[in-house]
Amino acid sequence: IWIDHELNSNSVVIEFGGYLGRWSKEIQNRYNPNLYIFEPVTEFYNQIKNHFINNNKVRVINEGVSLIDEDKIIYINKDSTSVLKNQDYTKMGYVENISKFMSIDKILEMTGKIDLCQINIEGFEYELLDYLIGCEKILYFDKLIIEFHFERDIRYQEKRNKIRSDLEQLGYKQIWNY
Repeated sequence: IWIDHELNSNSVVIEFGGYLGRWSKEIQNRYNPNLYIFEPVTEFYNQIKNHFINNNKVRVINEGVSLIDEDKIIYINKDSTSVLKNQDYTKMGYVENISKFMSIDKILEMTGKIDLCQINIEGFEYELLDYLIGCEKILYFDKLIIEFHFERDIRYQEKRNKIRSDLEQLGYKQIWNY
């Protein structure tokens, strides 16, 4: 489910939240699509960039996805890195950094129609998907892999259920859910 898709070398694939690029490496090895990887943390970006340095079909972009072009404080701690601060991250080993973020509208102008998008952006997925659904730009995406992140707050479960329902009403079919 994670890497089995109907893709080919002409497909356009995006990964939001590349981290170390594990998913992108699998997708690229299997299908050789036109791949865009957005990773706002320079340390993680450099690792991904070095892996794909000789592949001109892969564009690794040292920015995150947002609703507008902006610089944001990001809290860095391996695969839990996030722009959302809901806890005392300094006690948990997180490091604050300023990172660049590109608007989803600018990204869609750059890529056009997207065959597959993997979203793993540590809590910001709710705001991003609400925006894309609300303006129907979600229809740029043929298939989505979304990692929803929950806080202990029940409102996140309600938001997730609403997004899933909205996607279904727009014709998206859920294949797997955990």
